[in-house]
Amino acid sequence: MFRLSHFVSEITCRRGNEGTPALRPSRLSILALLSFMIMVFFFPVSLIRLGIIPFADRFRVSAIILTSWLVYTIWRKHGWKDLGFRCDNLKGSLFWNSIFCAAGGAVMLLSYLAGYIHISLAAMMPTTYLLYVFFFAPVQELVFRGILFADMKKRNVSDYRWLIAVSTISFCYLHIIYKHPAILGVTLISGLVWSTIYNRYPNIWGVSISHAVLGSLAIVFGLI
Repeated sequence: MFRLSHFVSEITCRRGNEGTPALRPSRLSILALLSFMIMVFFFPVSLIRLGIIPFADRFRVSAIILTSWLVYTIWRKHGWKDLGFRCDNLKGSLFWNSIFCAAGGAVMLLSYLAGYIHISLAAMMPTTYLLYVFFFAPVQELVFRGILFADMKKRNVSDYRWLIAVSTISFCYLHIIYKHPAILGVTLISGLVWSTIYNRYPNIWGVSISHAVLGSLAIVFGLI
């Protein structure tokens, strides 16, 4: 199990091609990132989960969180390539994300045929899909994959296990506001797969398309 104390003191001095040890992340640097995440992400999400902030205001809170992350990204001076806006690894990213989409779609279809889930006609509104495909899906991938990976790497966190763990847990935690164990399970698995693919192929386009496709299907079947 990953422990915070272990994470803060993790030594990532792995030798590169020339035998030069990599820099280790400082405790102060990691604590700064964790403090920012607690303040602008975990804290407001927890307030929604506890009912202190009304569930109906979740989109307004999401907008504030997004703005905070964008300002933070500009302040940290992350480049477009650092955030996954690239084409050199697009083919590999699309390949593995397509496989995940096919597998996820098959599971939802089989669950529907078995009677475990049902089509939600109320959620099938054009504006819902437009917002999800062109805003919520890519924005979540930008935050939980693009920005988090870029910032941790910039802070010399080179161990892929920590990159994937922090990204996955944060993405899953966002969905505690729905108070549904099944949704948490789905987002945990999805976040783990997307983070693993992104770690191998750091491309924001591939994971965003995959997120949009599977999320849209989840809306059809009333999962979110």
